[in-house]
Amino acid sequence: MYRPTTRLTSKRSHGFRLAPVALLAAIFWFTSGFIAGQESRAQEDVQRIAAIVNNEMISEYDVVQRLRMMLASSGVGTMEEVRKRFWRQMLDALIDELLQTQEADKFDLRLEQEDIDNSYEAISRQNKRDPAEMDQFLIDNKIEKRSLIQKIRAELLWQRMVRGRFQHQISVGDDDVTEELNRLLSRKGEPEYLVYEIFLTVASPTEESRVRQSAQRISEQLRKGAPFRQVARQLSQGPTAVNGGVIGWVTPDQLPPNVGAVLPSLKKDVASDPVRAAGGFYIILLKHSRRVMLPDPAAAFLEMKQILLTVDEEMSEAEKAAIAQQAQAIAAAQLSCDMAEAQAKQIGQTLPVDIGKIRLGDMPDNFYAALEDVQIGQSSRALLSDRGYHIFIVCNRTEPEVREPDEDRIYYMLTERRADMVARRYMRDLRRDALIEIR
Repeated sequence: MYRPTTRLTSKRSHGFRLAPVALLAAIFWFTSGFIAGQESRAQEDVQRIAAIVNNEMISEYDVVQRLRMMLASSGVGTMEEVRKRFWRQMLDALIDELLQTQEADKFDLRLEQEDIDNSYEAISRQNKRDPAEMDQFLIDNKIEKRSLIQKIRAELLWQRMVRGRFQHQISVGDDDVTEELNRLLSRKGEPEYLVYEIFLTVASPTEESRVRQSAQRISEQLRKGAPFRQVARQLSQGPTAVNGGVIGWVTPDQLPPNVGAVLPSLKKDVASDPVRAAGGFYIILLKHSRRVMLPDPAAAFLEMKQILLTVDEEMSEAEKAAIAQQAQAIAAAQLSCDMAEAQAKQIGQTLPVDIGKIRLGDMPDNFYAALEDVQIGQSSRALLSDRGYHIFIVCNRTEPEVREPDEDRIYYMLTERRADMVARRYMRDLRRDALIEIR
């Protein structure tokens, strides 16, 4: 099992600060470096300061670049809409990044170019591109590559900072692993949930209303179809942002009380309303549920045959009703797999009857729920889709094996959980002690 061994010690007592003259020089550099060839609004963004963090500045151009990245990866609206709805939240995320890199600078922490290149390649793969295609994607969407590299650099430095400085707090021993193993055994059969999060910090009581409104806007966009992980990666201020907000498999008691309390009532793949908890607001996404140390129904493989009665929009209501009645009658007959071909031929079905082996968890939600308890030799009720009525006949069913808890996996999970808690406290302290001026 991996055990972290490096501990960081501060080489300097203070991070870098810009003197007034240096700050003016930096503003001039941004102005002269980007104005040429940019549209008028971009020229203004380059010149304007969005925030000053410990005497280092974030330009409006930096915020716009990240908003472009968010728009390109999530398709949450037009640029004007994104700018209006998410400007301040993106600025908050950039402030956190700058605080993280400033803290890394205090400890003279450095990265190898190979580390940055590997992360860039991983992000490219997540977007179903190779690095060259990712380069072109950024160009096509008017995003400077340096903006993405800056984000990657902050994420890598922060991970190393937390694990290096707080090794003694993150370290997991054999007793910790044994305790968690016993906890899992005692919870056998209880629900556990695969959860994603977006976390927005409330730095002070005066920020409460603003952050709540931002969280509500994000939740609304997610419910309209914005991809959760891309939005989490761009806007979440929690440590899980680096992997798209994935918390992992948890029981409710492993989350903040207010967050854990909403899990049982959440619908799969529907973002929650903002939940207030210690430190800020959470937006939670439930991806899946199962029972601790019991077979996961979604991992079952079903070999099936399908009867499909087609319905199209040009049919009259009477014709649609007749097909619905016919589908219900076929489902009630509980056909065997051997009888499926003859039934399909009788109704003029042109699609293949044998649909092979399918993982239950890959089926649409309404199909999943209807097939979860259908056993070998049984057929489902008639299930309506945009194509018509489906009746599935289960010819064979392979249930997943129950994996006993693995000590290495438990060790990794505990390490990540502790690193997450330490990172949240560390970030809270950096925000509290920072000199931040929002323009």
